[in-house]
Amino acid sequence: MNIVVAGGTGFIGQALCAALVHGGHRVSLLTRHTGQALHRPNAHVNLVEWNARDTGPWEELLEGADAVINLAGAPIADGRWTDERKRLLTESRVLTTRLLVRALSRRSSKPPLLISASGIGYYGASDDLVLD
Repeated sequence: MNIVVAGGTGFIGQALCAALVHGGHRVSLLTRHTGQALHRPNAHVNLVEWNARDTGPWEELLEGADAVINLAGAPIADGRWTDERKRLLTESRVLTTRLLVRALSRRSSKPPLLISASGIGYYGASDDLVLD
């Protein structure tokens, strides 16, 4: 399969992309920093720069792709969750998802599958305590 992954350089994305390549799939990895991408380019990984905010040449990768996986968003563990940080975490996920969906809507040959995931945490048993 030909799979486009946005946010594939994060913790989950690295493992996912490695598994996809190991399974014989071609991966186009949308990244803000191709020079700093943690994946080694090979015949199965195509590093494509985007800024996760604007349309651009990266959209052509969506044409005829078999799947698009969106894991993009600001890292959740890079600082205290102040009001400003929470706004950044939310916007970096919502706006990126909107950008991808709009780009997909303009394709004549749309991928049959879009998977979008965000940070997931497990805080353990808390009885009736509110964990915020």
